[in-house]
Amino acid sequence: MDVTSNSRVECPDCGIMAMKKNLARHRKKAHPDSVPEVKGRNICKEADCDFAGTIMALRSHLRNAHDMPMTEKTLVFRNMSAFEDWKIEFESSTASKFIKNRGSRNGISHYQCNRSEDYHLPKATGKKFKTSKKIASVCTAGLRVELKDDSVIVLVHETHYGHEH
Repeated sequence: MDVTSNSRVECPDCGIMAMKKNLARHRKKAHPDSVPEVKGRNICKEADCDFAGTIMALRSHLRNAHDMPMTEKTLVFRNMSAFEDWKIEFESSTASKFIKNRGSRNGISHYQCNRSEDYHLPKATGKKFKTSKKIASVCTAGLRVELKDDSVIVLVHETHYGHEH
C-alpha cells in the first residue's frame, strides 16, 4: 500500500485518524511519554547506555542520567573582531580548537570541537599521512555565535565529551 503524506493513518496510542504528515506532531503533543526518543549519531559512550539523539539532547542526557556537569556560559562581544580575538585565546588556554561546521543562518553560526566527526582515510597512494584524533562522533563542546544588532552573543558549551582533552 502506497501511503502518501496526505493519506490518513491511525494514531497507535489513541486511535484518532490523522494525516500521516501530522501524526508525529500529534503524538508529540498528545502522548509525549509514548513517543520514542529521537535517535541520532550523537551517542552516549557510558557503559550499558544506548542513548542517541541530537547534540542538545546528548548534553541534557549526560547531565541528567550520568550527573556530568555540562558547563555553559553566555558572553557578549562588541564586534566580530573581539569575538575572534577571544576565540584564539580561549582555544590556546584550553588546548582545543573550534571550527565552523557550516554556513551562517539568520545571523547564527555554530562552531564545534575539531575532534568531532569521522575521519576518512585518504586513498592508498603510497604517501605517508598523519593519524587522526577525530572521535567518530560529536564532542559536546561547541560555540553558538549570534550576530545581533551591534554585538556578538556567544553561548559557550565548554565541556568536552568522548575524547581525552
